[in-house]
Order: sequence, then C-alpha cells, then structure tokens
Amino acid sequence: MSMLLCDFHKANHLYSWKTLLPCRKNVEAVKECIRDNRGVSILKPLKGVDDRLLDNLESFCRLDYPRHEIVFCVHGASDPALRVARRVKETHPEREIVVVVGDCREGLNPKVNNMMPGYAAARYPFVLISDSNVAPAMEPATEAAR
Repeated sequence: MSMLLCDFHKANHLYSWKTLLPCRKNVEAVKECIRDNRGVSILKPLKGVDDRLLDNLESFCRLDYPRHEIVFCVHGASDPALRVARRVKETHPEREIVVVVGDCREGLNPKVNNMMPGYAAARYPFVLISDSNVAPAMEPATEAAR
C-alpha cells in the first residue's frame, strides 16, 4: 500500500471514493481481491456532525463483506464527530473499527489531510474512501467489482 503525501490527482494514488482501486489502478486485481475475500479498509473522513452522521457510520457496521475494517478519520480532538465515531466503535465491538485523530498538514486539500493518518493506519491493501454523509445502498466492495 503506498500513497505520496496528500494529492489524489497523480499516478499511483487513490482515485475515487466510489471505486475500489489498488495503487496500480488494476481493476481486474480489485475484482480478484473481492472474489478472494481479501481485506478492505474503509476510510471515513469526518468533520463536524450532520443530522444523519450516526446512522451513516453505523450502516457500514452492517456490511456483509467478510474482511473489512472501518477507519474513522478526524482532524482534531475538538471535532464533535470524534464523539460520534467513538460511540459507533463502542456500540459495535464485533467490528474492526479504528478511530484516528491526526493533524496532517502536508497537502493543500483539508479532506485529504484528514485522511492521511487514517490511510497510514489502514491494515488492508485495498482502500475504499467514503464521505461521512454516505451510507451504502449495497455493499461497496461488491458494487465496485461489477
């Protein structure tokens, strides 16, 4: 797993929160990963609390994919989203959930900076990025494989 600083627009980086791509952008490798049930790290960049934040975060705890972790990324300890992320982790001890509070200021994009510490903490070689206001209609990994 590799990524250079905080810029998603260059080759060998992550590409989209809607797709699941390895660093070499090989879609067939992603499909093979999903078929083989390899692990996926789901990064959820958080900032502030909206009306459906708790529901959106908990919806990822109900995914059916066999090996995944959820990495909640919060920029600072004073962000109210941190309390919600910790609550989801406490409510779902059966899930692999990591709450990462970081202060990356390497890039120009605040959301990317927010995700950098979470990306570094991710356990699995494939990463799915999903904004905090997104809840899956169906399992994202299965959707990406189609």
